[in-house]
Amino acid sequence: MTSERTIWQQLTLRGLGVIDSAELELSEGFTVITGETGAGKTMVVTALGLLRGDRADPGLVRRGADQARVEATIGIRAGAAAADAVENAGGRIDDDVVILGRILSAQGRSRAVAGGATVPAALLSEVCLLYTSDAADEVRRV
Repeated sequence: MTSERTIWQQLTLRGLGVIDSAELELSEGFTVITGETGAGKTMVVTALGLLRGDRADPGLVRRGADQARVEATIGIRAGAAAADAVENAGGRIDDDVVILGRILSAQGRSRAVAGGATVPAALLSEVCLLYTSDAADEVRRV
Protein backbone atom coordinates (compact mmCIF):
# COMPACT_ATOMS: atom_id res chain seq x y z
CA MET A 1 0.00 0.00 0.00
CA THR A 2 1.45 3.36 -0.94
CA SER A 3 -0.06 5.27 1.97
CA GLU A 4 -0.11 4.61 5.69
CA ARG A 5 -3.79 5.54 5.72
CA THR A 6 -6.43 2.91 6.31
CA ILE A 7 -8.76 2.86 3.29
CA TRP A 8 -11.26 0.60 1.58
CA GLN A 9 -9.66 -0.23 -1.76
CA GLN A 10 -12.12 -2.53 -3.49
CA LEU A 11 -15.58 -3.99 -3.03
CA THR A 12 -16.54 -7.15 -4.96
CA LEU A 13 -20.10 -8.50 -5.19
CA ARG A 14 -21.15 -11.77 -6.79
CA GLY A 15 -24.70 -13.16 -6.92
CA LEU A 16 -26.16 -10.53 -4.59
CA GLY A 17 -29.70 -9.44 -5.42
CA VAL A 18 -29.83 -7.87 -8.88
CA ILE A 19 -26.03 -7.97 -9.17
CA ASP A 20 -24.53 -10.95 -10.97
CA SER A 21 -20.97 -9.66 -10.67
CA ALA A 22 -19.53 -6.24 -9.87
CA GLU A 23 -16.28 -4.73 -8.69
CA LEU A 24 -16.03 -1.24 -7.26
CA GLU A 25 -12.58 0.34 -7.05
CA LEU A 26 -12.33 2.85 -4.22
CA SER A 27 -9.72 5.44 -3.35
CA GLU A 28 -9.08 8.05 -0.70
CA GLY A 29 -11.61 10.80 -0.44
CA PHE A 30 -15.36 11.01 -0.87
CA THR A 31 -17.10 8.34 -2.97
CA VAL A 32 -20.59 8.78 -4.41
CA ILE A 33 -22.57 5.89 -5.87
CA THR A 34 -25.25 6.89 -8.35
CA GLY A 35 -27.35 5.05 -10.88
CA GLU A 36 -30.80 4.46 -12.26
CA THR A 37 -33.53 2.68 -10.33
CA GLY A 38 -32.74 -1.03 -10.22
CA ALA A 39 -29.03 -0.56 -10.94
CA GLY A 40 -27.97 -2.12 -7.62
CA LYS A 41 -27.15 0.83 -5.35
CA THR A 42 -29.09 -0.78 -2.51
CA MET A 43 -27.11 -3.99 -2.98
CA VAL A 44 -23.86 -2.05 -2.55
CA VAL A 45 -25.15 -0.67 0.75
CA THR A 46 -26.40 -4.15 1.70
CA ALA A 47 -22.95 -5.58 0.93
CA LEU A 48 -21.34 -3.03 3.24
CA GLY A 49 -23.80 -4.07 5.95
CA LEU A 50 -22.93 -7.75 5.47
CA LEU A 51 -19.25 -6.88 5.77
CA ARG A 52 -20.12 -5.03 8.96
CA GLY A 53 -21.58 -8.24 10.36
CA ASP A 54 -25.27 -7.58 9.67
CA ARG A 55 -27.62 -10.56 9.67
CA ALA A 56 -27.48 -12.60 6.46
CA ASP A 57 -30.76 -13.22 4.63
CA PRO A 58 -30.89 -16.04 2.05
CA GLY A 59 -33.34 -13.86 0.10
CA LEU A 60 -30.34 -11.71 -0.86
CA VAL A 61 -28.89 -14.50 -3.01
CA ARG A 62 -29.52 -13.79 -6.69
CA ARG A 63 -32.30 -15.91 -8.19
CA GLY A 64 -30.76 -19.01 -9.79
CA ALA A 65 -27.47 -18.68 -7.88
CA ASP A 66 -26.27 -21.11 -5.20
CA GLN A 67 -24.60 -18.39 -3.17
CA ALA A 68 -23.81 -14.71 -2.87
CA ARG A 69 -20.30 -13.52 -2.12
CA VAL A 70 -19.19 -10.11 -0.91
CA GLU A 71 -15.55 -9.16 -0.38
CA ALA A 72 -13.76 -5.96 0.59
CA THR A 73 -10.07 -5.31 0.17
CA ILE A 74 -8.96 -2.93 2.88
CA GLY A 75 -5.60 -1.26 3.25
CA ILE A 76 -4.67 -1.40 6.91
CA ARG A 77 -1.41 -0.71 8.67
CA ALA A 78 0.25 -3.38 10.77
CA GLY A 79 -0.28 -2.83 14.47
CA ALA A 80 -3.64 -1.09 14.01
CA ALA A 81 -6.31 -2.38 16.38
CA ALA A 82 -8.36 -3.76 13.47
CA ALA A 83 -5.30 -5.60 12.11
CA ASP A 84 -4.64 -7.09 15.54
CA ALA A 85 -8.27 -8.31 15.77
CA VAL A 86 -7.94 -10.09 12.41
CA GLU A 87 -4.62 -11.68 13.34
CA ASN A 88 -5.89 -12.75 16.78
CA ALA A 89 -8.74 -14.59 14.98
CA GLY A 90 -6.24 -16.47 12.80
CA GLY A 91 -6.41 -14.19 9.74
CA ARG A 92 -3.48 -12.68 7.87
CA ILE A 93 -2.59 -9.14 6.89
CA ASP A 94 -0.53 -9.33 3.67
CA ASP A 95 1.36 -6.24 2.48
CA ASP A 96 -0.84 -4.02 4.68
CA VAL A 97 -4.00 -5.40 3.07
CA VAL A 98 -6.77 -7.56 4.52
CA ILE A 99 -9.72 -9.12 2.72
CA LEU A 100 -13.00 -9.33 4.60
CA GLY A 101 -15.81 -11.42 3.16
CA ARG A 102 -19.24 -12.90 3.60
CA ILE A 103 -20.61 -15.90 1.74
CA LEU A 104 -24.36 -16.52 1.87
CA SER A 105 -25.87 -19.75 0.63
CA ALA A 106 -29.33 -19.89 -0.92
CA GLN A 107 -30.15 -22.50 1.75
CA GLY A 108 -29.66 -19.95 4.53
CA ARG A 109 -26.16 -20.62 5.84
CA SER A 110 -23.55 -17.90 5.86
CA ARG A 111 -19.85 -17.69 6.53
CA ALA A 112 -17.66 -14.73 7.45
CA VAL A 113 -14.00 -14.52 6.46
CA ALA A 114 -11.24 -12.17 7.62
CA GLY A 115 -7.72 -12.45 6.25
CA GLY A 116 -8.39 -15.94 4.87
CA ALA A 117 -9.73 -17.36 8.15
CA THR A 118 -13.33 -18.30 8.82
CA VAL A 119 -14.49 -16.10 11.69
CA PRO A 120 -17.74 -15.29 13.52
CA ALA A 121 -19.72 -12.54 11.76
CA ALA A 122 -19.43 -10.55 14.99
CA LEU A 123 -15.70 -10.26 14.34
CA LEU A 124 -16.44 -8.37 11.11
CA SER A 125 -18.49 -5.93 13.16
CA GLU A 126 -15.61 -5.53 15.61
CA VAL A 127 -13.05 -5.08 12.82
CA CYS A 128 -15.20 -2.43 11.09
CA LEU A 129 -15.66 -0.57 14.37
CA LEU A 130 -11.94 -0.72 15.16
CA TYR A 131 -11.15 0.19 11.54
CA THR A 132 -13.36 3.29 11.84
CA SER A 133 -11.59 4.25 15.07
CA ASP A 134 -8.16 3.71 13.45
CA ALA A 135 -9.17 5.85 10.47
CA ALA A 136 -10.48 8.64 12.73
CA ASP A 137 -7.20 8.60 14.65
CA GLU A 138 -5.29 8.96 11.38
CA VAL A 139 -7.42 11.95 10.36
CA ARG A 140 -6.76 13.61 13.73
CA ARG A 141 -3.01 13.16 13.18
CA VAL A 142 -3.14 14.99 9.82
